[in-house]
Amino acid sequence: MFRARRVADGHEVAVKRIAAAAPRELEIAEKVMSLGQPEQLLVPFASASDGPDLLLFMPLALEGSLADEIAARPGGWDESEVLAIVHDIVAGLIELNAAGIVHRDLKPANILLYQGRWHLADFGMSRDLDVRTATLTYTMGGTPLYYAPERLLLQPATHKGDLYALGLIAYELAAGRPPFNGATIDELRRHQLSTPPPVPPVGPVLGRWILRLLDKDPARRHQDAAAAQASLPAADAPAGQLAAVALQRQQRLQAQTARDGQASAEADARVALRTQALADLEDICAGAADLARLQLPDLKHSSHGATQQFDLDDLRLSITVWSSPDAGQDLAAVVLAGEARSARTLANVVCENEAGALRWYLDSVTKHPLTGIVGAPQGLARAEFFQHYPYLRDNVTHVWVRRRAVLDPQAIVDLLVDLLREDA
Repeated sequence: MFRARRVADGHEVAVKRIAAAAPRELEIAEKVMSLGQPEQLLVPFASASDGPDLLLFMPLALEGSLADEIAARPGGWDESEVLAIVHDIVAGLIELNAAGIVHRDLKPANILLYQGRWHLADFGMSRDLDVRTATLTYTMGGTPLYYAPERLLLQPATHKGDLYALGLIAYELAAGRPPFNGATIDELRRHQLSTPPPVPPVGPVLGRWILRLLDKDPARRHQDAAAAQASLPAADAPAGQLAAVALQRQQRLQAQTARDGQASAEADARVALRTQALADLEDICAGAADLARLQLPDLKHSSHGATQQFDLDDLRLSITVWSSPDAGQDLAAVVLAGEARSARTLANVVCENEAGALRWYLDSVTKHPLTGIVGAPQGLARAEFFQHYPYLRDNVTHVWVRRRAVLDPQAIVDLLVDLLREDA
């Protein structure tokens, strides 16, 4: 973006160069230019070719951005000023919706003061509403602080995401700070997905309007920008008991949506961890098979869902992953020798989440010396394992004593050696 002077009248204008390698931005530019002269959008009024690139000429806004104003007023605006600014932003969104465009990067830096009114600008991240291709719609562009929750979940971009950004901006205008912040992307993502928004420091009517825009569920926000405008309170709207009760109800709805979102995110995380753990286990077993075949080429290895199986003649070693009775339990499996009905339990394997890193271990147990029972190391059957595992995991004095080793290909080969030695 650079400045130029128009020869016809000497007025300064802004010029933006769009590379020919950015066809999406060219398409949006052409669509924005077709809007004519919208009231709340800073759109190009002319274009020209410069080699393979396109130059867009648009009004030059020298009065500053909304981001500049927010930085200069950390205490926020009073309610009447917030309403005036929000009215301009909503009007701009209505014009974009009419053209079938989603802004996708609505933020204070892209809202410019021009001739005394606030205008939406910078449509480089915008997208047609009817585009749904995975490559374009799911690309994570824009500013994370103003992402809608569904955007963080890589769902299609819609005008509901622009409405969420509007709610963030309205809150920031009133409070002088965003409702959510974070030192890292992960922390910000956690807030956006599962933390209920705080009540904005405005009257209950405007407060409820802002909270509805900030609902985690896009289906519970306003239908579109026109509907948001229609429900935007007037500057002199009375703040009676009904408005206060409605605000309290909106807070409860927001809290419930946040709890639902948190539960869903935790369930998704458990599924992802289980998938990762099973893939790691399969890779370890495949490595063990490769290692064993260097000495026993006729060893067979197969994968059957949650079971990894090794066969050599009539001998069988299998590792079967159990479904834990506790959703938060570490993933566990049993190592069996022989066919399922007559199999002998050799050991257990356990996958533990250690500060975000998954690691498989090979566990066997013997009776505690105080019991006076002497026996070879063994594994535990499913019910017994989940009964005793919390004590073994926490190293609590117990009837069983655990022996542990990292599960790697060599550990599985060693189990095969023990099995062959017993059968010799």
